[in-house]
Amino acid sequence: MATAQEAHYRAKVRDPASWLHSAEVLRLAASLLQRHSDDACRAMTKMIKMGQGGAYPVLDGRTYSPQLAFHLIFTSKMLFGLALENLLKACFVTRMQGFPGYGNRGKIKWGVNPPHCLRKYAEKAGFTINALEARILDDLSDCVSWQGRYPVPMKAALKESSIGWQRGMIEALYLRIFEELRKL
Repeated sequence: MATAQEAHYRAKVRDPASWLHSAEVLRLAASLLQRHSDDACRAMTKMIKMGQGGAYPVLDGRTYSPQLAFHLIFTSKMLFGLALENLLKACFVTRMQGFPGYGNRGKIKWGVNPPHCLRKYAEKAGFTINALEARILDDLSDCVSWQGRYPVPMKAALKESSIGWQRGMIEALYLRIFEELRKL
């Protein structure tokens, strides 16, 4: 017999609105972080043009090295990837009326391996994706798995981000999936 807390958890997991809300919060956080990174990069470029290439800009009381400003891009992409992941889960839950089951520690089981593989999540949620979208999803999966969190890959086989920062393409993919969810 499930406890009240477990029942509440399972109800939230089956509620597409819960997944959509989380996706939107993560998307907003990614956008805010990206704007901050853009500001730091613009300030560095301006300082270099003014002959102050050795100095680093200070924004909001924080000094930004090129490495820090650059890593903010990966962290922003990680948040966009997590937003897409939750948006895809909202689509899956809507189409399938829930998840097939629960694993240890209450984690949802929906037959996608490895974790955070956004291309497989999109397929499992019923989306047909083109080659560019597949590259975007693979790139964001790398950012979720390691680039947005760790200084080096957890496995030697993982690669560096391959498509660079393509916020417009990521936003377009997010909006396409969002519109599909609205139609369900």
